[in-house]
Amino acid sequence: QLAAADGQHDLASVLHQPLVVDSDRATGLALLAQASFAAEDPVFAQADAQDLARDLRQRAVARDPKLWAARMWLAVDAVAKDSQSEELAKLSALATEFPEVPFIGRALAEFYGRLGYRVEQRRTILDLAKRFPEDPEVLRLMLGQLDEHGDRKGAAAVVDTLEATDPRSTVRLERAVSRGEFELAASLLDKTALSPEAREDRRHELMMRAGKASLDVRRLEERAERERSERGWLRLADAKISLGQPGALRDALAEAIRAGVGRCRGATLARRRTA
Repeated sequence: QLAAADGQHDLASVLHQPLVVDSDRATGLALLAQASFAAEDPVFAQADAQDLARDLRQRAVARDPKLWAARMWLAVDAVAKDSQSEELAKLSALATEFPEVPFIGRALAEFYGRLGYRVEQRRTILDLAKRFPEDPEVLRLMLGQLDEHGDRKGAAAVVDTLEATDPRSTVRLERAVSRGEFELAASLLDKTALSPEAREDRRHELMMRAGKASLDVRRLEERAERERSERGWLRLADAKISLGQPGALRDALAEAIRAGVGRCRGATLARRRTA
């Protein structure tokens, strides 16, 4: 588990292998853990890793039918591949069998929404909200429903509950941005967990969108140097292009390589340059 937490899923898979090599003695939990390691093991191609993980989860469920996580993964995988009513029915039945697990109901609501089953989605979310009134993810689903039906008072109450549950919640800020209330959003940044530098960068971005601040290339250059990320260099390149500097993407690629952003990210910049 420590190796997996450190991102070394291949090492975790090798270390854990002795616990599952004997099918007759492997426990359901051991098979489930091995499935999570195998799914992220870089030794395998992605499709092969997923197939192996699926097989391990199926073996885990056969050994212990009470492993809801394995059964949920298999049910979600089946619905994602074939959204026929019988597959959705299996996922719904699983949610009924494990009413104490909000993850299953949330997955069911997501698929209902994705497939356009609005009535079923709303019914599922309302049921989840009754049973898990303080679950942040359930509250966000409920917030979407209230917004969709124009219930401002109910939405405001859910926002209050989210903030009471998690004082660092950014839900009010996110809603201000989505409504185009950029000055309000900027004023809410002090409540976030962002670092002081990131907070000021974000505040400047929002004030620019509100028309209350001008483009500051120097600030973006400092931010790109500080973050040393692909996103930072692209943000800077976009700003320079908007100021009429057509060679900005080329410069961004050079700076990314110089700063050690990485070969893969540099390649992304190069692809964007040629797009």
